This record gives sequence, C-alpha cells and structure tokens, in this order.
Amino acid sequence: MNKILMAIMAVFVLALVGTVSAISTPTLTVISGTIYEADNSTIVPNAAVSVTCTHASVDYVRTTTSAISGSYGVVFPVSQCDVGDSVEVDAVKDGADGSNVGTVDHKGRCLVNTGIINVSIPEFGVIAGAVALVGTLGIFVYKRKN
Repeated sequence: MNKILMAIMAVFVLALVGTVSAISTPTLTVISGTIYEADNSTIVPNAAVSVTCTHASVDYVRTTTSAISGSYGVVFPVSQCDVGDSVEVDAVKDGADGSNVGTVDHKGRCLVNTGIINVSIPEFGVIAGAVALVGTLGIFVYKRKN
C-alpha cells in the first residue's frame, strides 16, 4: 500500500514540476501608462506618445496615441526591451509636451505616467513605497498601544 501511495505522490510531483517548467518567461514587454495635464488629474486624450526602450545600448521606439481615457500602451519583444531596461515616454499634444522615465520590472511590464507641459510626475514605485511605509508605521503604533 505504501508503494502505491508513494507512486501516486511521485506522479503528482512530476505533474507539478512539468506545470511549473511549462510556465515560461515572458516573450513580450508591455509599457503602459496615462497621460495627464500639468495638474496631474486631468487626462489628455489623443496625445502623440513615443516610447523609447534602451536595450543593450540600442534605442527601440514605438509610437501610439493616447486613448479617450488618457491611457496608452505599446508592446516590445523582449529582444528589444527586457527586464532592467530603461524606458522613456514622451507625449505631445497641441504644442505642449512632457516626458517621464521608468525601468522594466521582473514581470516584463513598466508603468510610466506622463504629464504634459513638462511636469515631473513621481514614479508609481515611489508613491507605493510611501503608502507602504505609512501603513507599516500605523500598524506598528497600533500594535504598540495594544
């Protein structure tokens, strides 16, 4: 009975290993974000967006137009834009422009929000880090009281 149980467990382990190995690394990198006005709250539809990814010291460029929601997205093959590569997004609308930079993360994604009229907008990672720090301090103080 133990041998049968061990054989069944071995089959499940092999199936699990096969499933994990079948999950491959991404073959595409998605760069996306939203284009805002200088006030960082008004979206900019129909802005001309140019995304430059620097991979192995070579610049690869994709262009698009922001949607009605101000969002944009472009796709690069990993041979042109991979994890750790630098990304720059430039947006132009009615003579006003803006740009921002980011880095492709481990999931083959990069979120870069850009403000028109040369407004510097902090990267999402900085904002998320600040929220996490405040939340951690709040939990620490709460637990200390109890």
